[in-house]
Amino acid sequence: MRGAVFDDCAFAADIKNTKMSGADLRGSDLSNLSGLASLHGAKVTEIQLRQLSEVMIRDLDLTIAEIPL
Repeated sequence: MRGAVFDDCAFAADIKNTKMSGADLRGSDLSNLSGLASLHGAKVTEIQLRQLSEVMIRDLDLTIAEIPL
């Protein structure tokens, strides 16, 4: 997808087998996609990093826990 520009798109798909390297995803909603590793080399904003943290938690089936006191 090198050079592709996705502006104001709402991704709600599994992109695990898609190469998004070089794609410009700025301005798009990434919170409902699956396949975080496929975004290797894509261009995103700081705000989208928060959305991608939610994707990472889902994709990796992470458990978020507090540090014991």
